[in-house]
Amino acid sequence: MKYDDKQHQLEGVSLTNQKKTLLHLLDYKVKQKMAGYQSLAQKSILLQMKCFDDYHRPLCWLHSDGWYRYYKHNRNRK
Repeated sequence: MKYDDKQHQLEGVSLTNQKKTLLHLLDYKVKQKMAGYQSLAQKSILLQMKCFDDYHRPLCWLHSDGWYRYYKHNRNRK
């Protein structure tokens, strides 16, 4: 994965996922370094994916049977 400084997007990332990469939050100097060092772009995306997984996992758990079983078991406890 590499940041294309001329097109202002990541190569190898679909157009629908470009908005999810949050490139608009990065400073211009950071984007320039990402264009020169491919590993920075890869680390940025990896970090974003890790954050998404860490925050999305509890949400999935809340919507799964695990939350229902927990609620059913603990609803009468005081």
